Amino acid sequence: YNHESFIKDTVDGFLEQKTDFPFEIVIGEDCSTDSTYEILIKYKEKYPDLIKILHSNKNEGPLVNWLRTLRGCRGDFIAMTDGDDYWTDCNKLTKQLKVLESDATYSGVYHTVNIVDKDLKITGKMPKKGKDFPSISDFIDSWYEIPTCSVMFRNFFLNDNYHKDSKIFKNLEYIVDYSVDALISERGVYKFLDENMANYRL
Repeated sequence: YNHESFIKDTVDGFLEQKTDFPFEIVIGEDCSTDSTYEILIKYKEKYPDLIKILHSNKNEGPLVNWLRTLRGCRGDFIAMTDGDDYWTDCNKLTKQLKVLESDATYSGVYHTVNIVDKDLKITGKMPKKGKDFPSISDFIDSWYEIPTCSVMFRNFFLNDNYHKDSKIFKNLEYIVDYSVDALISERGVYKFLDENMANYRL
């Protein structure tokens, strides 16, 4: 929503991915009042078979937009990012998929990212010290520091009614990413990959 200053970097990070498997780019656009949608339409025209835009006719807010976008993903795996962050490693998807395919008990994988300011100067990194989460209790008991732009997980949203049956999504507004992380850790081992492959805008 209203990411006209950032969305090009975000989409370019997707397009630069080098893979030997097909992937789709699913973008939830929540009726921005700036030129975000127009920018995305130009990308769609250039890459019609790769980019799918889910556009709202009115601003629905973070929860509805997140869930609608996640439900719109039809692949076996989902890699997430917010519209103001961007990937910096063209092999990110390949590396993360390799981790998930190495062990069926791995439900998701996340990695280190740089924290950058408005001038793209690195001000820190996140997480400061990554770790695996073998279970949801390990995740809940730990200090939460998983950057959304680093996450890939097995797509449990393929069940179209999943979100309707899950109490974790009720009455939420701005913490959808935490809820998704909790659900990932509930389903298996949430792995940490000690590689820096994205930038998180402060």
